[in-house]
Amino acid sequence: DTQARFETSQAGIEQRHTEMIGALKGKTEFQQTDTLRKEFLKESQTFTEVRDSFNRVSASAEKPSPAGDLSLIFAYMKMLDPRSVVRESEFRVAETARPLLEKLGVSWDRVQSVWEGKKLTDNQRADFVNRAKGLFGQQEQSHDLTVKEFRRLAVSSGLDPDKVVVDLKGGLESPAPKPSIKPKPLPP
Repeated sequence: DTQARFETSQAGIEQRHTEMIGALKGKTEFQQTDTLRKEFLKESQTFTEVRDSFNRVSASAEKPSPAGDLSLIFAYMKMLDPRSVVRESEFRVAETARPLLEKLGVSWDRVQSVWEGKKLTDNQRADFVNRAKGLFGQQEQSHDLTVKEFRRLAVSSGLDPDKVVVDLKGGLESPAPKPSIKPKPLPP
């Protein structure tokens, strides 16, 4: 029920932004812009972390090697939980990551063999990259909605949206189709 989760999330965003607009009153234009930009960057932190991990997955897959495959797996695990720390001990013990990877169809035996210096097969590497594209695409869709909302907030506050919204994609080409969820129009 993706649409229902989206609407619940959007209601929470609307509430936070109503509070934010109230906090902007009485500040100079520069202060208002700075406040909104900081809030935009804060709300975009997960996107930035997932984007960086996706870039590491892509770069690691370009020239196959045991070290590159190990880097690819670590970066992929960071995409699954951007705020976590993937430690070597967690990777070796694997009791925390193993169920999640196996749930996603990734054989723990294959991951462990990479740790021991063996390479992934081309198909396994491609599977990691394709899954990473899907994860990044989902995060990108969410970020696009954040960008749209902060641009709307800037305009409704009389601010230049280009000074509030920072381009965090940096010319990235989207690896996934655009969202199928249609946001409800927000009040001005």
